[in-house]
Amino acid sequence: DDKMGLISLCMTLSHKANVNYEVAFGSTKIWDTFIYNILSKQNIVLTPQKPVFNDRSIEGAYVKDPIKGMHKWVCSLDLNSLYPHIIMQWNMSPETIVNGVYPGVNVDSLLARTKFDIPEDTCIAATGQLFSTKKKGVFPSIIDKLYAERSVIKQNMLAAKQELENLDKSNKLKKFELEKQISHFDNQQMALKILLNSLYGALSNVHFRYYDIRIAEAITISGQLAVRWSANTVNAYLQNVLKTEKDYVLASDTDSIYVNIGDLVDQSLKGADDEKICAFVDKVAAQKIEPLLDKCYDEMKNL
Repeated sequence: DDKMGLISLCMTLSHKANVNYEVAFGSTKIWDTFIYNILSKQNIVLTPQKPVFNDRSIEGAYVKDPIKGMHKWVCSLDLNSLYPHIIMQWNMSPETIVNGVYPGVNVDSLLARTKFDIPEDTCIAATGQLFSTKKKGVFPSIIDKLYAERSVIKQNMLAAKQELENLDKSNKLKKFELEKQISHFDNQQMALKILLNSLYGALSNVHFRYYDIRIAEAITISGQLAVRWSANTVNAYLQNVLKTEKDYVLASDTDSIYVNIGDLVDQSLKGADDEKICAFVDKVAAQKIEPLLDKCYDEMKNL
């Protein structure tokens, strides 16, 4: 516990969601209670949970088979809090889901940039499932607030770290106070991160009050679309720059792709030392690949 701080983390999660300590690191009970308390403050009463029977498993994330071999200069590109952002992007919530699936919509058709005549005031997930956009859903609203809260806490933590770095180390009392603040902020932001990332785990659990396989699968398959979209974009960029048809995406998982930029390094800085190459790789990622991904996701949003 001295290393991980699990006890204080457990207490922070428990107090945030008003649950007992023993369920703090779970997903269903903590989210059920958290949502209940939020809705209760809005004078919204929940109906009793109905039993759910599944006849199939949920299709999960896309994982690309890795290109075997030793590769030098591999860049990892990670999507920040992918599933929570998907829930917000498509306004996924039990009260926003629209009955029926739009025909012909799947990951492959969307990757092919196929245009669909989507009904007004709706958006469409990669499964073809429609969600209403007339009003912001309960789940997206909760995630949005938690994410904003975590961002403020992280900013405060970074400010405290900067102050500690600039502090006269002989001022031991102030040093102790800042270290305590940093630990406190880190504990709070980690608790919120765990809570945010555990929502999908609850949504995909048949024992969760708000379980709906349509929502759970819309999240995972829209995640497949997001990861494959970025992989195709980065691959096309490198193939165009290097004038090849080589596959530069070595592997991918739920929210990341791993890109081989060794050929780009050889073309631009062959024979340079590792320090210069690392600086070059950082520059390419920040000035070329990140703006490219921002642009490609704007295109995906407007499908």
